[in-house]
Amino acid sequence: REKPASCLAVAMGMLDDGSFVDRLAKPLKTRGSREMKTLKLYICQALGRIGGDKAKDSLVYAFKGKDKAVQGAALLALSEYPDKGTVRLLTKDGLKSGDQNVQNFAIVSLGRIGARLDPGDTTYRQIREELKDTVVRPAKNKYRAMYAAIALGIMGDDVAKDYFTKNLAYEEQSTDVNRSAVAMSAGLLELRT
Repeated sequence: REKPASCLAVAMGMLDDGSFVDRLAKPLKTRGSREMKTLKLYICQALGRIGGDKAKDSLVYAFKGKDKAVQGAALLALSEYPDKGTVRLLTKDGLKSGDQNVQNFAIVSLGRIGARLDPGDTTYRQIREELKDTVVRPAKNKYRAMYAAIALGIMGDDVAKDYFTKNLAYEEQSTDVNRSAVAMSAGLLELRT
């Protein structure tokens, strides 16, 4: 039963029809089985694609819930909203969350938003500074700098180049995870330039 429902959620999202938002948002407010959880992931994706205030409100609701996988899907879907309110939510509640996965999803979402903005835009500069600070001064979350470098790579920012140059230059100190982020950032930067 879950598979047809998930496919339907994806199809509804692809139609970009705001009239589907109420029907899609309803399962986000219910508890359920593992199948329901999978459906919620697809619903977040669909709501992000449809857009609009009601869809965004439903994604914020999903992000503030307790299910970590649904939180991550909601954060990624929120990257479809390149506005100051979303950036504030991602930085205030996402980056400052005590959960490392939430932090990492928020970082990637900020990079996706930044990629849509003009580099001269105030919001772009705010995102860049937040991510740059994360790369330069990583927190306890050992993957945070790596995700920030990937996000800056998505944005096409030179700070990502500096990060991967540094990590390639000191290869003996670099972990496999860092080298993977370096390769990904390099590819993303190449695509953006």
